[in-house]
Amino acid sequence: MNTHLKTVKMTIKNREPIQLETLSLRGNNIRYYILPDSLPLETLLIDDTPKAKAKKKEAARGMFMCLGIYLCVF
Repeated sequence: MNTHLKTVKMTIKNREPIQLETLSLRGNNIRYYILPDSLPLETLLIDDTPKAKAKKKEAARGMFMCLGIYLCVF
């Protein structure tokens, strides 16, 4: 899962923290997230999953006509 962050403080081992305006991380480079308990996740998280498209109904496809009880023609 790729992640895009804004206003980030990045700390590299044995170096001083760096303040960044934006940062994008590829999903396979992320091990875990540490978030503070005071963070209001309900208001901050965005659902960006693609919306499911409505299926079109096709009148001709899948229609069949049954004659009697035992004989059906598709």
